[in-house]
Order: sequence, then structure tokens, then C-alpha cells
Amino acid sequence: MRKLLPYICLFALAGCLSACTGSVEKNETEDLLSRAESVMEQYPDSALAILDTVSRQTLHGREQTARYSLLYSQALEKNDILLETDSVIAPAVRYYRHHGTADERLLTQYYSGCIHWNAGDLDEALECFLRGGRYADKASDHQAVGRLYSAMKSIYYEIYEFARSYDYALKAADSYARSKDTVLQSKSLITAVDVADIMEMDSAADSIMSYVRDSLWKGMDDSQRGRYYLSGIVRLQDTRIGDAMDCLHAYLRTVTDIHDIEWGLVSRVYLLAGKTDSARVALDNYEVAFPDYQESIQYHLLQYLISKAEGRYRHAVIALEKYIDLRDKEDEVIYRQDTRFVEERLENEIQRLRQRYSILLLSSLSVIVVLLLLHVLHLYRKKLEHSRAEIIDRDNKMSEMKRLYSILKDEKEKLESLSSHTADEKSIQSINNVLSLLTFISLEKERSFSDRSTAGSLKQFLNDRNALISVMLASYSLTHHEFVQNLRMKGLTDQEIGYCCLYASGLSGKDISVIFGSNSHYNIASRVRSKVGLKERDSNLSLYIRSLLSPENETKVTGNSN
Repeated sequence: MRKLLPYICLFALAGCLSACTGSVEKNETEDLLSRAESVMEQYPDSALAILDTVSRQTLHGREQTARYSLLYSQALEKNDILLETDSVIAPAVRYYRHHGTADERLLTQYYSGCIHWNAGDLDEALECFLRGGRYADKASDHQAVGRLYSAMKSIYYEIYEFARSYDYALKAADSYARSKDTVLQSKSLITAVDVADIMEMDSAADSIMSYVRDSLWKGMDDSQRGRYYLSGIVRLQDTRIGDAMDCLHAYLRTVTDIHDIEWGLVSRVYLLAGKTDSARVALDNYEVAFPDYQESIQYHLLQYLISKAEGRYRHAVIALEKYIDLRDKEDEVIYRQDTRFVEERLENEIQRLRQRYSILLLSSLSVIVVLLLLHVLHLYRKKLEHSRAEIIDRDNKMSEMKRLYSILKDEKEKLESLSSHTADEKSIQSINNVLSLLTFISLEKERSFSDRSTAGSLKQFLNDRNALISVMLASYSLTHHEFVQNLRMKGLTDQEIGYCCLYASGLSGKDISVIFGSNSHYNIASRVRSKVGLKERDSNLSLYIRSLLSPENETKVTGNSN
């Protein structure tokens, strides 16, 4: 033991050092994750750089792995690096399904939904966002809640469920208001105005626009103010052209970068106001701001309308043909996208229905199997109980037959003893006649009722009830003459006297019932009780019969007995 002590100490020290090293590595990794999280909103590129320095091998446990997975997915999304597979977010999804705070669970579902959205799976993306929405009331990160609602607003808008899109735009604005982010709040409210305009909810749109101008204007930047004016132009251009022109002028004063201005809308409003020259200038700026203008349907439609207004009909026809060609192609793309989307939704719905029916079918089959098993167990139990009853009945019958065999064996012994002491030939002949019926009864010790041939002979003998009655009557006529005579004097027939002899031999009413059957036993017993004068409340028939076998009434076995 003393020789091993240094090695034990060495291993213990190594274990302590390993544990300390692991703890240090865990703490260092945790610090890096905390630093990345702290700069995530303002400097997402720095957050991603920090996370890239973390080695996967240094992550300790499921919790730290899940946190890294969530932060890395967050950093990629904020740096416009779109993921279309859930391999990065998967550890966070697995862990935060049952652990973590409401904020962590909400963010995990949000970024998981963004990944599905990037992959074009809107149904699964919406499912993730809805799961994330379950934690919105308990979450403390209101800006994250706002982003979740904003994403749901966009998906519902894309699938033409405008009422829900409008509701979630307002919810997003409310969440951004709680986070004190005026820019994102105003952006969500202006989006709600656009959706309200589609739904022709003019009063709601006017109310929201007034609130933005009165309450949020000071906190908005030029980009958001330009977005505000742009929404006003879209809403007013077809109904109140004068107000639309006021919004247009304010818009052009606010947004000064030529590449940020919606020149197509500006050109259209000038055209509606009858200012063709201004519309042409705006369209020229469109060409400068957007190099791919030749692929724009809006551009060619405006070119057609302005050229027509200018009297340049050949240019107008060319622009119209180009517009029709591009519109047909775009309609085809939209049709294919819509068709694919509908097919995907139907396929997903069919898949869900299949899963639901499969579960229902399996549940039904399980119930049927359980019921069948219960039925089989019930039948088996009944069969077992029936078999047990049969065994008990068979044992009872076997016990009664053994007792009867013993009684008949005693009677045979008495008759053989009487025969050896009787000189009267008539009596000997009567005894031999009875003994001839009992030849299967063995008086030897080595043979008993367990012998199959003996048991079989007894069963055959008992099948002839008259033979049994005759044997008992003949035996008792020789061994208990006065007993038999007494019964004859009471009017009993030979069958009834033989029946009484069974009682006299020691059998009970139950024993005799087994031999004769319940109905026969009851009928004979009733006749005997009536003839011997026993009433319903009088003594038991068995006790009465045995009382007739008093010693003074028994036959004395002598050489001259009849």
C-alpha cells in the first residue's frame, strides 16, 4: 500500500488539474459568448467575429452548446448570411424545447423560423413563429418579440391573409414601443397603414397616420419620414390627387438620394396630375437610379403612358409590347410560385392528415387489440374456472364413488361372512346371487379403487341404478332383515327400500344425489318421507333411516337365519 500511495496521489493531482483546466476553459468560453451577446444588436459583425474564435471542442455541456448555437444563428442572420438548413440552430432547438428562459425559447423559434423562411418553407416557418409566440407574454426582450410579430406579419401578408397581417403589424409596433425603439415602431405602424389601405380601412389608416405624425415624428429619421410620405402618396394618388401632390413634394424634400427615391411612383403621380414633363423627368431618373430598368414592368407601363400622352405613338406601342411581354412572364412566375406554394401547403396538409389518420388508426388498432386481449383473457378465465369446476366436480364424484366402493366392499365382506356361517341352501343361494353382482369388488389388499379395471366396472355398475338398488336391498334383506321388513310394513316399494339402504350404509343426501341425479333423488326422497310419516319440519330422512338400525332391530347372524 505504501508503494502505491505516490501513484494514487499523482492520479488525484492529475484529476484536479484536469477539472481545473476544464473549468477554466468553460469560463473562458462563457465570457466569449457573453461578449458576443453584448455587441450583437449594434455590432453584429463583431459578434460574429467573436463567435468564430470559439472552438466547438471547448463547449461544455448541452446548455453552453445551445447558447452558442443560438448566438451564432443570430449573428449570421444579422449579417445577412442566410441559412437554409437548421444544422446550426438544431442544438438550441433541442435544448430550449424543455429548458431556458422565455426569451431564449422565443429567439430559438424565431431564428429557426427564419431559416425555414429562407428555404421557402413558409408553413414550417409560420409554425416556428407561432411556437415562439407562446413565450411572448413572459419574454422581457420586447424588441425580439417585435421582430417575431413583424415576421409573422410579413408571412401572413405573403399568403394574402391581410387581416392577420394587420393585427401582427400592430402587435409588432406595440412591442417596439415597449422597447422604446421609435424607428421600428413607426415602420410597423406605416406597414399597418399599407395593409389597412388594401383592406379599404380608411378610417383606421388615417388614425394611424395621425398618431405617427403627432407622437413619433420627432424620433423618426429621414428614411422613416420618407416612408411615411410614400405611404400617403400610395393611399391618396387615386382619390385625392392634390393631397397626394403635397405628400410627393414633402417626400422629395425629405429623401434626397436619387437611388432611394421611388421614381416609378413619382412619375405616376405627376402623370395623374397632368404634369407630363415632370413625369418624363422622373422616368429618366428611374433609368439612372435603377440600371435594370429594362426588366421592370412598371417602367415600361409608365413609358407607354407618358409616350402616349406626348403623342409619340410608335414609342408607346413598343413600350406596350414590352410591358405585355414582361407582365406575361411575371404572371407565369407568380402563377408557378403560387401553384408551388399551394401544392406545398396541400402536401403538408395531406401529410398532417396522414399522420393524424395513422395515429388514429394505430390508436384504434391498439384499442381493438386490447379489447381482443381482454376478451381472450375473459374467455380463458371462464374456461379456467370451468375447468376448475369440472375438476372439483370430478373429484367430488370420484370421492363419492370411492365411498360407495367402500360401502359395497363392506357389504360383500358381510355377505361372504354370512355365507360361511349359514347352512340353509336357500339363504346361500340368495347370498351368491348378490355376490355375483359384486364380483368386481376386490377384498385383496393389493387391489383397490385406484385400479382402472375396478373403477371402470364400478362406473358401469352405477350406470344401472336398479342393479345398485337390488344389491343394497338383497344385502340388507340378509344382514338387516328386521330393518327391511319394517320399511315394507310402511308401504315402501323394493326400489324405495333399496334407496333407504343407501342412507343406512352411511351415504348422505348429497352423495345419493350425485348417483341418482337431483330430480330423481328429490322425487324418491319425497315419496319415502310421505310413506314413513315425516313432515317438512320433522327429522332429517338420513337420521330417521339410521335410527331404524338400532341394535335391538339388527339381525343376529346365526346358522339358521333367513
